[in-house]
Amino acid sequence: MALSSDFKSRASQASQVSAQAQETAAPAVLNEFREMVTAGYNWLTRAVRSEEVSPITEQYTPAMTFVSTSNLTAGQTLYYPSSAGASVGSQKDICTQLFLSSSSGSIFCYFQGTNDPGAAPRWADITQKAISYSPYADSYSTFSVATGTADWFVSLENLNVDKWRVVAVIDYSNVNQLCIYTRTKSI
Repeated sequence: MALSSDFKSRASQASQVSAQAQETAAPAVLNEFREMVTAGYNWLTRAVRSEEVSPITEQYTPAMTFVSTSNLTAGQTLYYPSSAGASVGSQKDICTQLFLSSSSGSIFCYFQGTNDPGAAPRWADITQKAISYSPYADSYSTFSVATGTADWFVSLENLNVDKWRVVAVIDYSNVNQLCIYTRTKSI
């Protein structure tokens, strides 16, 4: 089949090609194999595809405040968002800001995950998978402060667990503060 040197476009499309309000000639676009290129043709992959600009699967959800409190009592272990944890669902990446402050004594935080569907699941420490961006380090066994203030941005990427949670251990009662802010990214 011989290709015509031009194709007719509809009047509604013609305004994109020329200023005429009636039908006008639009040149055919061919790829390097002399095949006609249609809408959705991807020059890089040489395939017809439709692509989503800024897909929802690459967007973060709004940040959630798990806790922002001070003057915690010593000798307690706290779980955020709860002892049952949070379902990962359709999320894969989790970014958490941990802010710990203590005038004396220690506050420890670490991350746990589980794939156990039971009513009382077994939790495993997944803190080693965490990457901290401020201060930067490859991984941590725990995030802690003994006396002073520490603020981390912690990322758990490609999280392959059913549920996750943050565990906070308060070792000393005094002036202290614990803040955990989290946001997630879809698969």
